[in-house]
Amino acid sequence: MKTKIYLLPGLMCNEKLWSKIESDLKVDYELVYLPLPLKDTMAEMINSLEFKEEKINLLAFSLGGYLASSYAIKHPDKINKLFIVSSSLTNLNNIEIRTRENLLSKINTLEFTGLSSKKVESLIDDKNNKELIYLIQNMYKDLGQNVLISQLKSTLKRENLLDGILALDISMKIYYSKGDKLINHKWLKEFEEKNKKFIFIKTSGSSHFLPLEKEKEKELIKEIKNYF
Repeated sequence: MKTKIYLLPGLMCNEKLWSKIESDLKVDYELVYLPLPLKDTMAEMINSLEFKEEKINLLAFSLGGYLASSYAIKHPDKINKLFIVSSSLTNLNNIEIRTRENLLSKINTLEFTGLSSKKVESLIDDKNNKELIYLIQNMYKDLGQNVLISQLKSTLKRENLLDGILALDISMKIYYSKGDKLINHKWLKEFEEKNKKFIFIKTSGSSHFLPLEKEKEKELIKEIKNYF
């Protein structure tokens, strides 16, 4: 019987997020793709996660990493292993909150146009990879304006999970790019300094979309297989 891993995506991401690594992983693992729950608050999103197994393995990306970690804090007995990719488990800073509030205001008054190529390029290393850019843009189009509004509203208010995570007696691994502009490196440094039991893997580059970057995919697959 294959080991089962539940996969949680990030903001405006769907199963396509895992498309570059899933074929290698499916050889050894049963992958279960979860969408981010559409709820009004982060607390409701966490409460909506239910698993029939006694203990679960979670592989979670970005916003999904925050959600998975929040779930682990609330239900530590349910976690076997937790693998977090491209995520800092803390509240948004004031600048990011204002940016998202401005985006919400624009979305409510203008037609949804998706994610620009320039914005995608700022989040990946291989900026000339048109296929990768289109894939990320298509995830936004697949989910659409209503999902974007819901996800932005429900996740604006977040807590710093540092103390809750440090108190956990679970297995946890965190994998992220050294230059990722979407995560809080100061928070991650504090987490790593206070941590006595979790695994931290910092990879080169500045990509946020590590599960999709070709030059990173074999490295990530290796880290996942070594862990699970």
